[in-house]
Amino acid sequence: MGSATMSRSVRLATIIGAVAVALLLGFLGKWLLETPTSIGRSDFTPTYVAATLLREGHGGQLYNQMLQTQLHSQVIAPDGVGNLPFVDMSAQAAVAVPVSLLSLDVAFRLWGLLQLAILLAATLVVVRAAPWPVENSKRWKLAASLAAIASMSTFVLLIEGQWSAVSALGLALAYHEWRAGRLARGGALLALSAGIGKPQLAIGLAGFMLGWRDRRLLAGAAVGAAASVAVSLAIVGPGGIISQVQGISATSSQFGLASFAGISGLAGVLFGNGTPAHVVVVSGIVAAFAASMLIGDVVRRKRCSLEAGCAAAALLTLLGSPHDYMFDLVLLTPVFVWTIAAALSGALGAASHADLCVVAVLACWTALSAAMLVCEVDPAFPGGGVASGAVIPAALMACMVIALVAVFHPDPATLAATS
Repeated sequence: MGSATMSRSVRLATIIGAVAVALLLGFLGKWLLETPTSIGRSDFTPTYVAATLLREGHGGQLYNQMLQTQLHSQVIAPDGVGNLPFVDMSAQAAVAVPVSLLSLDVAFRLWGLLQLAILLAATLVVVRAAPWPVENSKRWKLAASLAAIASMSTFVLLIEGQWSAVSALGLALAYHEWRAGRLARGGALLALSAGIGKPQLAIGLAGFMLGWRDRRLLAGAAVGAAASVAVSLAIVGPGGIISQVQGISATSSQFGLASFAGISGLAGVLFGNGTPAHVVVVSGIVAAFAASMLIGDVVRRKRCSLEAGCAAAALLTLLGSPHDYMFDLVLLTPVFVWTIAAALSGALGAASHADLCVVAVLACWTALSAAMLVCEVDPAFPGGGVASGAVIPAALMACMVIALVAVFHPDPATLAATS
C-alpha cells in the first residue's frame, strides 16, 4: 500500500471514529433523558415484570398473562397504558432478576449499560479474530468498533431496553471460533445464544450451518440447542414452556406485519395482514433459509471468505425473520467489524480493489443507519412504524446484494492468501 493510500486510510479511519463518538454521545444523552412514562412504556417493562415474578417464586407462572397484567399496572402507575405481554425466552427474565430489586427507572439504566457492555464484548471478540491488514490496523480496529456500536439499532436497543445484544455476542463468538477452526464450539455458542436470546434471529444462520455440512459444526449446534432448552426447563419447567408457546400464539396478531423490519414488514406494507401477506412471509422464510444453505456450501468449498459468507447469512436472517424490529439489527454489529477488516485486507475481493470494498461496506452501514433514522423520525412510527416495513427491508436487500457479490465473485488469489 503506497504512502498516499495509507494517508487516506488513516484520515478515513480518524473521521469514522470521530463521527461515531459524536453519535454515541448523542445517543447516550437522549437515553439518559428518557422520562419515567417513556420507560414504563418501553419493552424493558415486561422484562422487569417477568423478572419480578421470577424473583418472587412464580417461575412456573412466568407467562401467566393475568399475573403479568396485575403487576404491570402496579409498576407503571399512575400511567394506565395496557400490558405488553412478556413472551420472550425465560433466560432474559432470569438475567434481569438482580435489577428487578431496584426501581424501574434505575433498572432501565443498568439494563441499558449491560446491553452496551455486551455489544462492546461482541466487537472486541471480532476484533481479535478478524483478518486485519498490517498497516494502520490499530486505528482501524478502534474506528470500526466505534462505528459498529454507534448505529441507530443501538440507539433503539437502549431506548426500548431490549435484549438483542445477546444474539450479536453469540454470532461474534461463533465467528471467533470458526475463524480458529473450532467449528463445534462455534456452532454450540451460536445455538445456545439463539436459544436463550432471540431464536427468530437464527433462521438464516441455522441454514448457513446446515449448508456447511460439517459433522462437528452440526453436533456442536445440537448440543447448544439442547443446552438452551435445559436452561428454559430449569427456569420455568415444562408447564412454563407450554404457556410461553401459547402466549406467543395468542399475541402473534397483536402487531401488524408492517411494523416489522424484514420481509414480514414489506409484506405488511404491500398486502396488509391478510392471507397473501402471510404467504409472502412464509415464502421469505423458506427463501432466506435456502439461500443461507447455499452460502454455507460455498464457504465449505472455500469458494468465498468466511467473512462474506457469514455477513450474507446474517443479512438473510434479518430479512427472513418473521418478527424483527430495528433493535434486532444490532445483530450486524460484529458483522460490520469483520467486513471492514476483510475489506481492508482484500478478503472480500481482489486486493487491488480493497479501497472500493471498504467504501462499499461503509456505504451499506450508512444506508442502514439512514433507513432506521427515517423510520425513527417518521410521525407514524410508534416503536416500529409502518415506514420500517418498507425502508429498512429495502436497505437490507441492497446490503445483501453487495454481500452476495463478495460471496459469488471473490478473487481466488486473495482467498488462497487469506485462508
